[in-house]
Amino acid sequence: VNLDAGSTIIRIISDPSTHELPTSGNDANGDGLNDGYDGQAYADFGGGAGDKIAFTYVAPTAGIYDVVFRMANGSADARPISVRTGGETVNIASTTSGGFTTWIDFPIKLTLAAGVNTITVAQLAAVGGPNIDSVRVTLDQVIGAPNDGSETVGGVTYFKYEAENALLTGPAVIEENRNQSGDFVDYLGPDNESITWTVFVSEAGTYAVDVLYALAATKGARPLSLSVNDVAQGTLPFVGQSNAAETNWFPQSAELQLVAGTNTITLTAPGGVGPNMDYLRVSTTPIDTFAPDYAVVGDSLRIELEQTDDNSTRTVDPQTVDFFLSVTTDGFYALDVAANPGAPDGGGLTYFLNGTQVGLTPYPGTGDAGERTIYVELAAGVNYQLRVVSSAPGAAAIDYLDVQPAPGDPDADIEIRSLDPAYFDNRLHFSWLDNDSVSNPDRAFKENAAVEISNSGANPLQVLDYTLSGPFTLVDPTILDGLVLNAGESILVEVLFDRSAYAADGNLVNGVFNGALTIRTNDQDTVVSTIDLAGFWQLRDEGGWEPSVNEVWQLFGFGTRVAGVPLQDSVPGSPLNNLDIYEAVNELEVLSPYWRLADGVTEARITQIAAFHGAGGATIGIHNPGNKGQDVILTNHAGDNNQSILPLLGNGNFATATITNAKIPDGWVGDEVFGIEVANFSTDPRLNTGGPGAVPEGTQRGHFTRIFVALDEDGNVIPNVYLGIQDYTGINYDYNDNMFVIEGVTPVGFGGQLVISGLDDAAADDRLVFTNIDNPNNSGGIGGQQFRNEATVTLSNPGFGPVVISGLTLGGEDAASFEIVGAPTTLAPGASA
Repeated sequence: VNLDAGSTIIRIISDPSTHELPTSGNDANGDGLNDGYDGQAYADFGGGAGDKIAFTYVAPTAGIYDVVFRMANGSADARPISVRTGGETVNIASTTSGGFTTWIDFPIKLTLAAGVNTITVAQLAAVGGPNIDSVRVTLDQVIGAPNDGSETVGGVTYFKYEAENALLTGPAVIEENRNQSGDFVDYLGPDNESITWTVFVSEAGTYAVDVLYALAATKGARPLSLSVNDVAQGTLPFVGQSNAAETNWFPQSAELQLVAGTNTITLTAPGGVGPNMDYLRVSTTPIDTFAPDYAVVGDSLRIELEQTDDNSTRTVDPQTVDFFLSVTTDGFYALDVAANPGAPDGGGLTYFLNGTQVGLTPYPGTGDAGERTIYVELAAGVNYQLRVVSSAPGAAAIDYLDVQPAPGDPDADIEIRSLDPAYFDNRLHFSWLDNDSVSNPDRAFKENAAVEISNSGANPLQVLDYTLSGPFTLVDPTILDGLVLNAGESILVEVLFDRSAYAADGNLVNGVFNGALTIRTNDQDTVVSTIDLAGFWQLRDEGGWEPSVNEVWQLFGFGTRVAGVPLQDSVPGSPLNNLDIYEAVNELEVLSPYWRLADGVTEARITQIAAFHGAGGATIGIHNPGNKGQDVILTNHAGDNNQSILPLLGNGNFATATITNAKIPDGWVGDEVFGIEVANFSTDPRLNTGGPGAVPEGTQRGHFTRIFVALDEDGNVIPNVYLGIQDYTGINYDYNDNMFVIEGVTPVGFGGQLVISGLDDAAADDRLVFTNIDNPNNSGGIGGQQFRNEATVTLSNPGFGPVVISGLTLGGEDAASFEIVGAPTTLAPGASA
């Protein structure tokens, strides 16, 4: 019998006349039983040693259970018993209670399987056993989802789940004592990182969940994405409220719908930026057993609050109501609410979608004219709880919720163009130096950026609303208020980094900060446009406060990473520090000294995205293969722009330039091929002088300008786009001294080019066709029978560098029927074999 308290009571009443003593001293009510028992009777062992009582218990899940026997034994004998289930036996050595009317609890723990379990209690002594009034069975720990104890807060009992015992994808366990429970977990970055707890609840319902975290009040909020059982639930804010040392821990609360049994709860930090996490706690019983139905929204749907057909709505109290829904199509939706006639003025309404605040409106009027609207992005198949809370009694008088795709004009078309010359058009970039003059005076940095918003459609583009998140402000705070752009019009929106809104950390944590400018318009195809904002903070110039290559790539929205690169250049063990030996650090690094424009590209572009080095400027250019003394300098950033992202030229423009075949001098080696040089360090290591330190004889050094494949944030390769990094000779091998992105090129290696000729033109693909006759008839006929059992192909190198052939291999199921005669190993430029 499953009771509301979460326990199971088992009694045996088959022989109520059996009792320990026939005297009235233990039987004041004359029912023939010893007094003090609960229910109708109790079990009395009446036989000898080995007498048994057995009962079955249906366990909701496999786990460790608390099994508590309420027993009485007033004799001087211990009267031990054994409790057996499955292959486990637990003995209770003494059942003495001090009297046959004194009933006390004897707890043990048993491991039970999910489903039916037979539990057998046996008397071990010939003198008898105890009287057993009841057995209480309660789940302690689910096998596979153990908890870390329990605690009671505000009258609610919770199971605890320590963060360090959860599944960690990226975060690190920290043992430092900061008044936490056990250890704590720290998100490190720069990639998205998550903590996944596995928890168990005995019944489905809404549970109170708290995450104990620490984040200094001087720091900005660090929202985390929440999912339950792999279903997205929005975000939790995690605002800063701890002391500077982050030794005070606070709960981030949520109410989550959990299923009976095992559940997973995951918190993901975008870019690894999150608070310190101590533990998760989940209420042991539901705080609400309401089981919602989710109204399915197709094209549109009106949900009446007072409907009674299903559980898609609920009135919690006069100020709080819930709507439960899902949509069939991803997109942005308008949520309209209206009030019943005569409804009280509920003041303002606050809207929460799966626990996250998504909007504020005044209290609505009646009907279409009185509707109040918010806009949200919904994903198909996700169950949503929309909670509407009024500041005064009135939410319960809401009439309906209309859910429909956000309205728009198909002929109003928003265009977004970042004025930063980086790869992504919807991204603005920032950097900041608290002290810009420690190593050299007045180092420049990039505290502002601008985006152009235009209307390429035929009808007016209206800005309905916008939000700005992160440590940023608009130079003109009202520029987007009520903005209307007619066809062909555009406007520049300038954004500033707000240092006062940013809480800095040390230089051993990820220094990238993020935000977004989100604009909602009447563009039917693009209701919401998001401009990503990202930057990097430094306490000072140089001195170990510069960003790593991974942080710079993250700032610019690229997914390319080199695992293991420390966040501070003085920390040893960087995989980039290989004494400038010419070898790839991972599968994304491209070992190609020389490059050309990609097929179909007429104009490539190279842009310096970061400069973090000592005094002076740095050039970027292209050079003649084999001779970096013959070069074309494309950019040379200003001498004070060497501790900044997107450094500027001396004229104030960005350090960006185009490369066309016309810019490549005709006298250079190769067919429109070039090397890339940064501060006179070439992509061809043979043209650079190696750094300090001993390496094996014959090892190629000089690997100071390195190129990597560009990935987007989802890990997809961006075609013909590459990321370059450079380090000055043997300084510290952090390779963030000068960094660039180059678009529209393809590698050509060392300049060798393998061309195969002599294949059969009549074949449908690259193929040689053979025939053979074992016994040809060569007598009596003219010329005899002809066949072709050998063919010749020619390998040639029209390039300007050697081609090294490591081997020629025959493959296929009939490979043994063929042989190769002649196997060249090297083709010099212009040679063939």
